[in-house]
Amino acid sequence: MNLREPPGAFAVLADYVKAITTDAGGGWSGLPASTMRVLLARLRYGVGPRFYSMYDLRNLPRGQWGQFVTDDRDFQAMLLGASPSFERPKARDKVVFHQHCMLHGIPTIPLLGIVIKTAIDEYRPLPQVERLDQLEELLASSGPWFVKPVGGSFGKGAFVVTRQAGAFAYQGRSGTAADLFNQLQAGVVAERAWVVQPLVENHPELRALFSPYGLGTVRLVTSIDDGKVRPVAAALKVPVGRNAADNFHLGRSGNLLAAIDLATGRLSTPRGSARRDWPGA
Repeated sequence: MNLREPPGAFAVLADYVKAITTDAGGGWSGLPASTMRVLLARLRYGVGPRFYSMYDLRNLPRGQWGQFVTDDRDFQAMLLGASPSFERPKARDKVVFHQHCMLHGIPTIPLLGIVIKTAIDEYRPLPQVERLDQLEELLASSGPWFVKPVGGSFGKGAFVVTRQAGAFAYQGRSGTAADLFNQLQAGVVAERAWVVQPLVENHPELRALFSPYGLGTVRLVTSIDDGKVRPVAAALKVPVGRNAADNFHLGRSGNLLAAIDLATGRLSTPRGSARRDWPGA
């Protein structure tokens, strides 16, 4: 869920059209009833069109429609209000989060370098890559590497870099360290910085469950009540195909999600979207 920038009016209208036509099953006769259901989900339960389709609310009792995590503004405001404003940068900036983990002794994937245009004081003393020779020195390690935008979400922009016959392979192409450096530098304007980390592979006992191209992880949501950390919900994120990241992104990625029972640790059946352009079975 993106809590930052709302979509434009045209994109919102297009989402409602897709939700209604998907709900109607392609038939004209079902459009009025589908329109009423999709609008009711938003107006009464705060469930937007993408979430309506993803949760398949058409086939659920209406009494359950308000029990899901959604894009409702009041729900988003509640989430933001649950954390002090000074803590939010930790969730929005991967370098700041890495520093937080290091400060509190929380094991985390090493950060090899941060590709930037000019030094960023708040990122010190972590290694900052401003020149080609610095990136070449970083890539002198064995690799492969995982690169992602410092403020990215849903796995957008993340990719793997591997060494290949004296060159580097990434995003379906092959190039020199200079090619990679120039591409990252060109993207700094939009992304502020790029994080370079060693590529972490799935545990051998889990490799049969996940794509060999992406690291499967557990998303655990917690809250702090009276100074005590309490688990709220958990899910196993399952990368599929050639996806380098395991993010679900409302079904757009093609990846799967499996709920984790917090009491027993048992997994539900993994679920995904049959379509990447719109969530649904």
